[in-house]
Amino acid sequence: FHGDEPGAYLSADLYADLVPRRGNLIIVPRANFQAVLHGQRGPGGDMNRKFGEVKSGDPEARVVAVLKSLMAESDLLLTLHDGSGFYRPVWESEQANPNRYGQCVIADTASYTRSGKALELEKQARAAIAKVNAEIAEPLHKFHFFNMETAGEESLYKEHRDSATYYALTKLGVPAFCIETSKSLPGMDVKIRQHNLVINAFLEQYGLELEAPGLYADAPEFS
Repeated sequence: FHGDEPGAYLSADLYADLVPRRGNLIIVPRANFQAVLHGQRGPGGDMNRKFGEVKSGDPEARVVAVLKSLMAESDLLLTLHDGSGFYRPVWESEQANPNRYGQCVIADTASYTRSGKALELEKQARAAIAKVNAEIAEPLHKFHFFNMETAGEESLYKEHRDSATYYALTKLGVPAFCIETSKSLPGMDVKIRQHNLVINAFLEQYGLELEAPGLYADAPEFS
């Protein structure tokens, strides 16, 4: 969604030409193309705050509508981001604390029940995180689970009720997660690789079989 988070969209690029041996994969690496083009969070505002209601005349309304239709075809939604610092459930330092977003998997709730079916988001996320962290040697770079408790009355993240993940979960019953790598990781290749690790861990849970993508971190060229 955000053009100033290149680790996210460059990671998604690597999956665009992969054909799964089993299952289907929908990739939208340039949903907010203008933001990517300008290297900004979003020249038309934060697109990830337009899934609750899009104002009349918003030029991004058509894109949001297309994304909603793609979500309705899905069994899982992953949105990719590069966040600041390193998320930790408790305060460790200025760069590693509950107010940071890097190196975490975010869900809007621990579990969600729709039509009698319980979606265990925390359980899914922690299983993926355990698999990924086994591949990461640096303790600071390991992932953590971040429950925003978005719908709760005491939630500190009520603005997330307009996000893609909240829409997918509450309107469509689709398990949805934000994957955040840290902007402080040492190099674009590391960010991309760690996004790939988390994506693959989730896809494995859903029985999707595909070859691991290669690692290409060349700067994108636009014309």
